[in-house]
Amino acid sequence: MNAFKKKDYVKRMKPITKILYYLWVIIIMNRMPEDQTGHLIIKDPCYQVYKSSDHITYWKWNWFNPLTYICYILLILFMIIMHIFMAISEMVMSSKYFKVTIKDDTITEI
Repeated sequence: MNAFKKKDYVKRMKPITKILYYLWVIIIMNRMPEDQTGHLIIKDPCYQVYKSSDHITYWKWNWFNPLTYICYILLILFMIIMHIFMAISEMVMSSKYFKVTIKDDTITEI
């Protein structure tokens, strides 16, 4: 089904994902059943997909590790803070709320 082994997937991971893998926060599920188009047959929202140009990795959170809860809560807090920041910046940048007019002052020399 798949020629790659888990160590091959780990080599291709990004540094943050690799750290989470070595801390046992995430578990790689590289032997999951797929249909012919490459989609996961098990429709479980717990499984996350990492797609690259040469491989697909399915992984899920390891809920038996207490560090997973800390990382998950920090991720949610980060997403909430970024959402608030983006909403505020969009509101400030929008022309609906603020209108700036610049008068054309021409300087004439005598």
